[in-house]
Amino acid sequence: MNILLVWATNSGTTQTVALMVKDALSAAGHSVTVKEARETTPEDFASPQAIIIGSPSWDFDGNEGFPHEDFLPLMEKVKTQTVAKPFAIFGLGDSSYRIYNGAVDHLEKFVGEVKGTLLVPSLRIDKFYSDEAGNTAKVNAWLEELKKKRAGMARGASERQELIQRFTDKINAERSGTKWKPATWGQVNGLVRHLKEQDLYWLFSQCEKSGSFSKKFFGVLKS
Repeated sequence: MNILLVWATNSGTTQTVALMVKDALSAAGHSVTVKEARETTPEDFASPQAIIIGSPSWDFDGNEGFPHEDFLPLMEKVKTQTVAKPFAIFGLGDSSYRIYNGAVDHLEKFVGEVKGTLLVPSLRIDKFYSDEAGNTAKVNAWLEELKKKRAGMARGASERQELIQRFTDKINAERSGTKWKPATWGQVNGLVRHLKEQDLYWLFSQCEKSGSFSKKFFGVLKS
């Protein structure tokens, strides 16, 4: 699976955890792209199949418990989009502050605003280096749960990919010998990205029943 991992850090600890997450998921066979929040654009959210976000809690403009300031402009831009994908969130904080790990709350709200779904409960780490062994164990336990969820998602994603390929093949069979260029898997996937798998099966059956698979496909999506 292609995973985007976006992080920001104050002192380097969030980066340390981000690299732990990246190494564990890469070892499990996933392709993980790691980017700092300040270098991430809304377009980066388009291609990955899952997104992981890691941030410390930050005092912003006199308010406690915000994500790192590098996340704020990115979140504002992405909130204009629909990113209906699985997300996971980890946050590093300090329970001696009035608002503990508040960044996680803001990031969970952001995921809801872009129509994303949390794969697992968010990970909240308290003063990482005050109990490095214990907190590393918490990270590893969270990663194990995440990998289990990803394995299930991977099976579902594979079935979805095959179904989208069937749509693509049907459309291109009708376009053969016409003025229309062949459709690509990516183009078809972009058109149906908002549909649940059960809705894709319904759409495929409706297209097959019609006189023109392509006409029905594009007609339903435009309606």
